[in-house]
Amino acid sequence: MLMRKLGRTGLRVSALCLGGNTFGWTTDQKASETVLDAYLEAGGNFIDTADVYSRWAPGNSGGESEIVLGKWMAARKNRHAALIATKVMGPMGPGANDTGLSRQHIVDGVEDSLRRLQTDYIDLYQAHWDDRETPLEETLRAFDDLVSQGKVRYIGASNYHAWRLTRALWESDKRGYVRYESIQPKYNLLARDEYERDSDEEMRQHLALDAAQQRGPDIASATSSAWPSWIPVHRRRASSSPTIVLSFTSMPIRLS
Repeated sequence: MLMRKLGRTGLRVSALCLGGNTFGWTTDQKASETVLDAYLEAGGNFIDTADVYSRWAPGNSGGESEIVLGKWMAARKNRHAALIATKVMGPMGPGANDTGLSRQHIVDGVEDSLRRLQTDYIDLYQAHWDDRETPLEETLRAFDDLVSQGKVRYIGASNYHAWRLTRALWESDKRGYVRYESIQPKYNLLARDEYERDSDEEMRQHLALDAAQQRGPDIASATSSAWPSWIPVHRRRASSSPTIVLSFTSMPIRLS
């Protein structure tokens, strides 16, 4: 499988990133492991999930997808072969501090994710949504500490507006903290305006772009060093090529 670098880092990830949104939800352990085995056998190494997957399902409390991945890696003893990306920010309980990007929630969240994943490090730890109520400096300092401690290798962002992303990159540069190296925006055939209007130039210039579908298939990536034909000419930058990320999963696409 084709490999690409994640943003400006030296980390090489497969051009197709398998999304784990359905694991432990509509895809049980056995079916999930079948998909994961096939993905690795095809040469993939990049798997995305989140702590909140799939808290919304009746009977679930969150973390189900991470638990599936943890059991699979423990049974196959293949942690070294899989690059695991997960996320923090979503509500994981009823308490006031069970959500957000405060230092407390991030520190608690990473420990819970590590336990569910049955690993001692996360390859890419992502802010699932922006948290306007927590200072960016607090959030980034917490992420920086996790990298220093060896619990996280790289950090990324998801669902950030361009001006907030710019501010976060500025905060990291100013304070010497680790920076967001990837972005996972809401961008698909049915939801294009917000990203194309607000964020595309900033994100293409600074980050790996992870165009995540919020409905239908979960996230997976297909990076490209050339502009795809469906990007309008006026949207293309002459000075740089993008890192484009598309989606796939075992769940069928629904357009209605």
